[in-house]
Amino acid sequence: MSEAAPVARGLRVAVDWHMIGRPLTDDTDVGRYQQVLTTALAVRANPDDDIWALIAWPTAVDRIAPGIGHAGIGHRDMGRWRGDAHQMLARLAPDMSIFSHISPVRTTSPIAVVMHDALFATHHEWLGVHERGRTRAQSARAVRDARLVIAASEVARVDVVSVLDIPPDRVHVVAPAPAAAFTRRSGAAARVAAHFGLDRYCMAIGDAGLRANLAHLTDAVACLGERGLQLVSADRAPRGRRGHGVVEGVRYLGPVSDDQRADLLSAARVAACVSFYDGCGIGALEALACGTPLVVSDRGALSEVVGDAALVVPPTVNGIAEGLRAAGGTELADQLRRAGPTRAAQFTHSRMGQTAWRAIRNAEQTMG
Repeated sequence: MSEAAPVARGLRVAVDWHMIGRPLTDDTDVGRYQQVLTTALAVRANPDDDIWALIAWPTAVDRIAPGIGHAGIGHRDMGRWRGDAHQMLARLAPDMSIFSHISPVRTTSPIAVVMHDALFATHHEWLGVHERGRTRAQSARAVRDARLVIAASEVARVDVVSVLDIPPDRVHVVAPAPAAAFTRRSGAAARVAAHFGLDRYCMAIGDAGLRANLAHLTDAVACLGERGLQLVSADRAPRGRRGHGVVEGVRYLGPVSDDQRADLLSAARVAACVSFYDGCGIGALEALACGTPLVVSDRGALSEVVGDAALVVPPTVNGIAEGLRAAGGTELADQLRRAGPTRAAQFTHSRMGQTAWRAIRNAEQTMG
């Protein structure tokens, strides 16, 4: 008789949610990735596996999918977060805890760290207000201490390996998936008109920081010369002294819920993700899933994510304007609306969860 294949033991996995559900604050790509990763892990979990979300804000509880536990960690400042996260991990004793870019110190819990980019070393000035504490030293320490390093894209994997000089086989790519809300939504145009007073608009994807390249996108929309065409962002206007960083010509709507974001994408004439660098591409993926004609820059992981389902252009004013003009044409727009959901359907929770579990179980077996 042949021996039966060994059955993998159940694992307890905790995922950091400290950036999810912050009151009056926009959801970042990092937070949305962590949220969908948790759901994906639950989708592909074995019956004995145990998934936890480490939340910092009570409003995050409403976003947790069925079958996922939650535990509270501090949120007042980074020092408090590290201490509370350390205490909670000591109580939960997970087999793996998944953080983004940086992780608590002095924890006995095996750590996985998700890397979206290497901007902490290459373009620190592009990091948002909630990312400024991420330094090269902190990220290098987190990667060094991690039992598992996850990259959100192949581009991010290559960049992180190069900047931190680590063996390529230490970094495993787990591509994102769009949350369930992001799909073609009937009645979206009427809801967007009623709630936001919008009719014809271009949807800007990305945060309101320098990296998003909103200044060039604004000029590109103006070049089209289409009366009444607005440029809108689902984020809030940048905060700070005298509104530093606010790009004139953009109507900022945020913060918005996933349902509102999906409605805005579904009803948009065209969407643009023309960032100078995006190592994850989850915003572009959400637009594809909603069937929005999409223009992306040829930087970072964006072309890796969209494939042939969007127009890929250089992040210059002329390049973006030509892309927007082409994507707004009836025939090509219809083609992109069909191609987007087909492309997005390749990035499922099941696929994301399967890839993540494979990396986690391999790391756990190595530890054992």
